[in-house]
Amino acid sequence: MLHVDTKKYLTRDKKYLNSLSEASKVSLKLQGGVMSDNEAEQFEQNKNYKNAIKLRRFDEGAKRQNIKIKDIKDYKELLISKII
Repeated sequence: MLHVDTKKYLTRDKKYLNSLSEASKVSLKLQGGVMSDNEAEQFEQNKNYKNAIKLRRFDEGAKRQNIKIKDIKDYKELLISKII
């Protein structure tokens, strides 16, 4: 649930909210919407809230599209070296 709470917390920032995909905005509504000030204060009492924010931002970054990546074949030698 911390992952959901983190999204609700971060969406208090309009820029973050606007960066979400439409599907993520729909799920946000289903999850109760943007956190209130009181909910945000409670969220910040969690000793892991800063790490949760880092993870959430990493997760959002992993959803980027149209980025150039190497083909799996380009990693063949590296993968073999780690297996053996």
